[in-house]
Amino acid sequence: MGEKGMKAGFRRTTGRLAAIAMAWAALAPVAPQATAAGGGYLEQTFRVTGRWEDGRLVAERVQLREPQADARRGQVSGRIDEVDARARRFSVGLVDVAWDASTRFEGLTAAELAAGQGAAVSGDWRGGLFHAKVVRRADPAVVQVTGVVTAVEVLPDGAREVRLLELPVRMQQAGYNAAEALGRRQDSRRPDRQAEVTIAGQTITIGGEVALEGRQRGNRSLEDNDKVDDMEAALKLEASTSFTDRVHAFASVAGVFEGEREDGARTGRFAVERDQMWVYLERIGGTGFGLQAGRQNFRESRQWWWDDDLDAVRGYYDAGAFHAELGVARELAAVSTLDDGIDPERQGVTHVLGTASWMWAPRQKLELFFLHANDGSATQGLGAVVDPDREDASDAKLTWFGLRAIGRREFEGRGRLSYWADTAWVRGRDRRLSFTDASGGSLVDGVRDLRVQGHAFDVGASWEAPWSVRPTFTLSLARGSGDRDAGDGVDGGFRQTGLHKNKWRWSGVNRFRMYGEALRPDLTNLGVVTASVGLPFRTNSSVELAWHRYTRLQAGGALGELSLRTDPAGTSNALGDGIDLVLGIRDLANIDLALVAGGFRAGEAFGPQAGQWSYSVSAEVKVNF
Repeated sequence: MGEKGMKAGFRRTTGRLAAIAMAWAALAPVAPQATAAGGGYLEQTFRVTGRWEDGRLVAERVQLREPQADARRGQVSGRIDEVDARARRFSVGLVDVAWDASTRFEGLTAAELAAGQGAAVSGDWRGGLFHAKVVRRADPAVVQVTGVVTAVEVLPDGAREVRLLELPVRMQQAGYNAAEALGRRQDSRRPDRQAEVTIAGQTITIGGEVALEGRQRGNRSLEDNDKVDDMEAALKLEASTSFTDRVHAFASVAGVFEGEREDGARTGRFAVERDQMWVYLERIGGTGFGLQAGRQNFRESRQWWWDDDLDAVRGYYDAGAFHAELGVARELAAVSTLDDGIDPERQGVTHVLGTASWMWAPRQKLELFFLHANDGSATQGLGAVVDPDREDASDAKLTWFGLRAIGRREFEGRGRLSYWADTAWVRGRDRRLSFTDASGGSLVDGVRDLRVQGHAFDVGASWEAPWSVRPTFTLSLARGSGDRDAGDGVDGGFRQTGLHKNKWRWSGVNRFRMYGEALRPDLTNLGVVTASVGLPFRTNSSVELAWHRYTRLQAGGALGELSLRTDPAGTSNALGDGIDLVLGIRDLANIDLALVAGGFRAGEAFGPQAGQWSYSVSAEVKVNF
């Protein structure tokens, strides 16, 4: 397809997106926070950092949090002023806290509660008291309250006072910075206070991270004990600013060094990469609508659908417990200084991504996902010779759609249950190309047109036991369909979106590859049974042990991406077993440590290589600033 055709296709897609957005806006319920007094606060969930003053909390920083339906529940953190051990009560600023035998203490005991000490209390408000479910040790100098806004009042000086956990909170500024959450990677821990500079009267916040990761992978061929050592060092710099209380900008760049050693040979390279760079308009016209343009991160909690940076325009809508996003994305330039143009697999591909979520009960959520990917790049014909670095084996027009139910419930004296259920379908057309080595490049020696129709699901649950050491036990099952007949012109194998990472955390503090660190499979023609046990220690650290059983669903069908250098040669569907050990330490201020070890034992599907082990071991240090 020529450049004019690609531009026309992009305009058509953008036009369709605009039409969808207009229909969406017409059908969406009127946000209760859109009222003049509400001003974007009413029924929203915030974490407010500030100071106690004149019988109220004066906000210094306001952060939008995940919607929460129960306005009685939340968290209070700060310096303990008084303790009445006999009555089982203590106070944090204006909050009177009560505890009982069911309250869980982390990092301290009830006997250690004392005036001047810091505590973070999670619980609910009943009968004029904040009843503690969990009490953790905290920094006494940091005052924070997290909860749902139940009332808003405009003061004579124009400022707003909101009611949060039945506490009066004075908002110093005219709004809150919802953009702060958009610039953060999942699980990143930037300091609450970052460096600031002022240029031409504009305040710019500066932050970022330094990360160092080393990894060793062994016996990926399952026969010759090959070993590869990788190292990556990265410095990421971030800058953000707010032009008004509703117009924000964010930019980030990274310097990355990657080194590799294999069979005694060493290679290394340095690159500068463009990261997120966007402008965001929030609460447009006082409504629940927002708009973001530029290179931005599309993410969802399980990374099963997507977690990737894309050049895009995206719209948002929030109304209490309802949240929706709709975006159109297309790569506009190379990401790294080492790239020879846009990645061939992303060249000319337009993505339309949509998601909607409804918090139907406290910590219970239903989510809808939609993704349409249209590859408009030129397709080489039979006999064409292309640069091996520009090979693109698939030109597809695919649509994914699916549902998720996810949540967490606490049972008095019986622990905490977390659950999830994902299901997805993919439909569309795909033109598949095969290549062979030829003089001057890669020769296209085969072209097939396929109809795609696959499906997948991933369900599981985690139970945190109410014992003193608080272990968490997890059991899950995931299956992605395989192709029954390779010659019928229909590919029945499920394929993931290409924007996914399959990284999540069940009970620990670190995300890891939930289908196995050593094998790292995509969910294509594959069934995965997983069982794990995790243990927390100290205040914010954990260790987790996971086991996986892999089964090929169709013996003749292709598998998705694997980290191995060999394919199954046997007729059995028993692919093998995996085991992971994940250690995460996040108790150090602004420093994260992680150690992940994974192994894969080949099953009968690998024929003579059955019983061989492949492994991966990695260590990471990350400093946030």
